[in-house]
Amino acid sequence: MSSVVEATPLPGSLAEPPPWLPQVKLLTSRVAVEAFRNPVLILNLLLAMLFLVVYDGTVGGVPLLVGFAGGNYYNFILPAAILAASVGGGAAGLLLVSDIRSGYLRRQLTMPIKRSALIASLVLTSAFQVVLQASIVIAFGIALGADPETGVAGVLCVLGLAFVWGLGFAAYSVAVAVLTRDTQMTSAANLIFIPLIFLSPLLVPYEYLKPWMQTAADFNPARYVTEGMRSLLIEGWDGPMLAKALAASLAFAFVMATAALTVIRSRSLGVDA
Repeated sequence: MSSVVEATPLPGSLAEPPPWLPQVKLLTSRVAVEAFRNPVLILNLLLAMLFLVVYDGTVGGVPLLVGFAGGNYYNFILPAAILAASVGGGAAGLLLVSDIRSGYLRRQLTMPIKRSALIASLVLTSAFQVVLQASIVIAFGIALGADPETGVAGVLCVLGLAFVWGLGFAAYSVAVAVLTRDTQMTSAANLIFIPLIFLSPLLVPYEYLKPWMQTAADFNPARYVTEGMRSLLIEGWDGPMLAKALAASLAFAFVMATAALTVIRSRSLGVDA
């Protein structure tokens, strides 16, 4: 008489993949090493700092502008430089394209790795890059003369908004990367995003925009993020303004993350010969 013994899967085997969070942690450590080696991030940071200096030098002496900036134009223009630096979140898409083209991502997907974990590792790394760049831009702005009204706590809130915004922009870049699988097209899509940021009260207050520009800004999440950051730097703690900024950045991040996850689940990530 024979008996049948059922095999119990070993922890970590293919029958029992590791939990989602450890997957994200492991993937993020690898992505971070690759991402921070990219010299484009340094160039992007320098451009954001140059943006701050140039706009203060060209329009920072106009009395009207200095007036609605609370007497300090650096406080007014600083969010614009931060959003310009957020384009560095596009490194997520560029890294994904590189992995797709090299076949590395295909090898990853032969292992029990969730595609949502792949997305999360790329997006989180890029969002932290945005925070790092924003921190340097803010420090540079303070060295030039910026004086945040809400102090250190307000600066931390600005960095929090930059982080959530960075999540959305990184997810957008990942979605484009999966759809195009092309480095140049992904880079171009990241750059196309810059004019969209300018369709907001980036350089002057909302009430000074022309009607068609105000209409465009009403549907642009960058408007609410910019105004929320400015309220912290110029006016003080404004609950409704901060709520709008957080809601807009969270909605942007959610929509872009959903788009990225949808396309990465629906498309083959191998490279056609």
